[in-house]
Amino acid sequence: MVVRCPYCVDVDHFRKMNVRDNGVYVCTKCGHISLPENERFRCWCDHCGALDAFNTHKERAWLASA
Repeated sequence: MVVRCPYCVDVDHFRKMNVRDNGVYVCTKCGHISLPENERFRCWCDHCGALDAFNTHKERAWLASA
Protein backbone atom coordinates (compact mmCIF):
# COMPACT_ATOMS: atom_id res chain seq x y z
CA MET A 1 0.00 0.00 0.00
CA VAL A 2 1.25 3.48 -0.88
CA VAL A 3 0.08 6.34 1.31
CA ARG A 4 0.81 9.90 0.22
CA CYS A 5 0.96 13.14 2.19
CA PRO A 6 -1.93 15.46 1.29
CA TYR A 7 0.26 18.55 1.89
CA CYS A 8 3.71 17.86 0.38
CA VAL A 9 4.43 17.57 -3.35
CA ASP A 10 7.42 16.04 -5.14
CA VAL A 11 7.68 17.46 -8.68
CA ASP A 12 4.33 16.25 -10.12
CA HIS A 13 2.74 14.08 -7.39
CA PHE A 14 2.14 13.99 -3.66
CA ARG A 15 5.05 12.78 -1.55
CA LYS A 16 5.08 9.14 -0.37
CA MET A 17 4.90 8.67 3.38
CA ASN A 18 7.22 6.27 5.21
CA VAL A 19 5.68 3.38 7.12
CA ARG A 20 6.90 2.53 10.61
CA ASP A 21 6.92 -0.90 12.29
CA ASN A 22 3.61 -0.23 14.06
CA GLY A 23 1.75 0.59 10.81
CA VAL A 24 1.83 4.36 11.20
CA TYR A 25 2.64 6.39 8.07
CA VAL A 26 4.70 9.56 8.58
CA CYS A 27 5.70 12.31 6.16
CA THR A 28 9.39 13.05 6.66
CA LYS A 29 8.99 16.59 5.31
CA CYS A 30 6.07 18.05 7.31
CA GLY A 31 5.39 15.43 10.00
CA HIS A 32 1.84 14.56 8.88
CA ILE A 33 0.74 11.22 10.37
CA SER A 34 -1.73 8.77 8.85
CA LEU A 35 -3.26 5.57 10.15
CA PRO A 36 -5.33 4.18 7.23
CA GLU A 37 -6.79 1.29 9.29
CA ASN A 38 -8.17 3.63 11.96
CA GLU A 39 -10.85 5.98 10.59
CA ARG A 40 -11.15 7.84 13.91
CA PHE A 41 -7.44 8.75 14.09
CA ARG A 42 -6.74 12.50 13.90
CA CYS A 43 -3.34 13.87 12.98
CA TRP A 44 -1.92 16.69 15.10
CA CYS A 45 0.61 18.12 12.60
CA ASP A 46 0.70 21.88 11.95
CA HIS A 47 -1.25 21.59 8.69
CA CYS A 48 -4.08 19.55 10.20
CA GLY A 49 -4.23 21.85 13.22
CA ALA A 50 -4.60 24.88 10.96
CA LEU A 51 -7.38 23.19 8.99
CA ASP A 52 -9.13 22.20 12.21
CA ALA A 53 -9.44 25.90 13.08
CA PHE A 54 -11.91 26.21 10.18
CA ASN A 55 -14.08 23.29 11.37
CA THR A 56 -17.52 24.86 11.87
CA HIS A 57 -18.92 21.78 13.65
CA LYS A 58 -16.35 21.93 16.44
CA GLU A 59 -17.61 23.19 19.80
CA ARG A 60 -15.81 26.38 20.77
CA ALA A 61 -15.31 28.05 24.11
CA TRP A 62 -15.26 31.84 23.91
CA LEU A 63 -13.73 33.98 26.61
CA ALA A 64 -15.93 36.81 27.82
CA SER A 65 -14.12 40.01 28.68
CA ALA A 66 -14.94 41.50 32.07
